[in-house]
Amino acid sequence: MRSCMQRLQQNQNRVVVLWRAVLDDRQTPYAPNRFIGNDMGWVVVHARGKNECVVQTIMTKLTPMASSLSVQPAVGTLTELVLQTSEANSRKFGVGLHNAIAARITAR
Repeated sequence: MRSCMQRLQQNQNRVVVLWRAVLDDRQTPYAPNRFIGNDMGWVVVHARGKNECVVQTIMTKLTPMASSLSVQPAVGTLTELVLQTSEANSRKFGVGLHNAIAARITAR
C-alpha cells in the first residue's frame, strides 16, 4: 500500500493499530497504469502474561481499482496481485511484530 492512514492506540493492557488505504491522493496522484489497493484493517495485541500475548487481526482486501479506465489487466493478474500482496504484508507484519515485542522486552 503506497498511501495509507494509520492510527495507534496504546494502553496498559493492549495495543491497537488501525489502517485504511488512501484511494484518491491529490497531492501525490497515482500513475495512470497502476492498481490502487483498497485495503483496511486492524490489529489488537493483548498481554496474556509476562512472556505471552494474543494477536488478533482483521484485514479486508477489496478488489484493487485501476487508476485509469483505459487499463485492462490480463486474466489472472488480480489473483497474482492479491497473493503477492498478502505474502509481502504477512512478512512485514511478522518483522514489525517481532521488533515491537523485542523493544518492549528490552524496555523492561
